[in-house]
Amino acid sequence: MPAADASAEPFRLAPRAFIARHFAPKPSTKTTASSASSSGPNSDDAPKRPPAPHVLGTGAIVFDQPLPTSSASGASTATAAGDNEDNKPPPPRVLLVQRAPHDSMPLKWEVPGGGCDEDDPSILHSCARELLEEAGLRATAVGPLIRCPASSAARKEEKNKTTTTTFSDAAGPREGEGWEPAWGEHMGGQFFFSRSGKLVCKFQFVVEVERRTPTGSGAPEVRLDPNEHFAYVWATEAEVRAKAIEAATNPGGIVRADGTRADETALQFASREQWDVVLDAFQLWKGEGELVATD
Repeated sequence: MPAADASAEPFRLAPRAFIARHFAPKPSTKTTASSASSSGPNSDDAPKRPPAPHVLGTGAIVFDQPLPTSSASGASTATAAGDNEDNKPPPPRVLLVQRAPHDSMPLKWEVPGGGCDEDDPSILHSCARELLEEAGLRATAVGPLIRCPASSAARKEEKNKTTTTTFSDAAGPREGEGWEPAWGEHMGGQFFFSRSGKLVCKFQFVVEVERRTPTGSGAPEVRLDPNEHFAYVWATEAEVRAKAIEAATNPGGIVRADGTRADETALQFASREQWDVVLDAFQLWKGEGELVATD
């Protein structure tokens, strides 16, 4: 099992054990998009813990460069190196994958990830397994956890954000959309309903991977499962923030599962939360978030 830092330590539990420890017992009727209001925060018998999800999910945030470690002064090694402009490293890029056209939320962008299997020995294992299956990348360390909803400048910058949905809204959010932040904020998870109406709680981690590449340098080689994803890209923070790839400066561009390069440049994310979490991960990489040393 990949090593995890302190923020990921609770996720060494198997999925079922994690749900039993951290979530309220499931009600007699399923907590679905049509019945969620019965256990909502405005009801008299609202549980003190979040409702138990039917599924736990994970997301793997992979950079093309290792996450810097903290120095004694609190600045990251990358920041210190950047003081010398001649030796300034290129900006980090994050791996984004585009959902397959036949899948739910077709052609939307996200980080690799998926649901935890019942027989996964831990949630960290689930994250590593999904990354290997979806992108062909082998995890060497899982963590830190990037909390959702994100607290980065992403939310502050967007002036016209929509009203947050809460569990008291019986109709439920659209597929992929989240609930009121308070329900998952203390744990760092994102709650949303799947296409089938199941309640999902997703946790996303920065993941370090084996850095074997065709040329011995640069970003790790990605191998997509075409049944899961249509294309991938290594995107900078500026590109993620702009939700568009800079064709003139991005060396690889958007690459399809068959290895051909795509002409499009737009990045439409699967959810607002996904966009926020990726931006928060960049803050962590730059040393502007909390860095926790790995085991």
